Amino acid sequence: EGTIILKTQINDTSVSVCIKDSGIGIQSEDINKIFDPFFTTKDPGKGTGLGLSITKRIIQEHKGTIICYSEPSKGAEFIITLPQTQEV
Repeated sequence: EGTIILKTQINDTSVSVCIKDSGIGIQSEDINKIFDPFFTTKDPGKGTGLGLSITKRIIQEHKGTIICYSEPSKGAEFIITLPQTQEV
């Protein structure tokens, strides 16, 4: 029964994708740890805590950034920004 909103933005140098949901949000004590390898709020055996860590690494390898804004009970918003061009 939730909502997911996707937005894109293109400017002269970069492309951004915003993914926002209406879920339970992220606790303030967890927000600074969500990109750490093996961090999870799930019960033991229910998740490895690698998804966001791997995602951030791939984005950084492409010279991009990912940030998250969230408040408990107000959902979460992830913004991924990548350069339009890369040097080979």
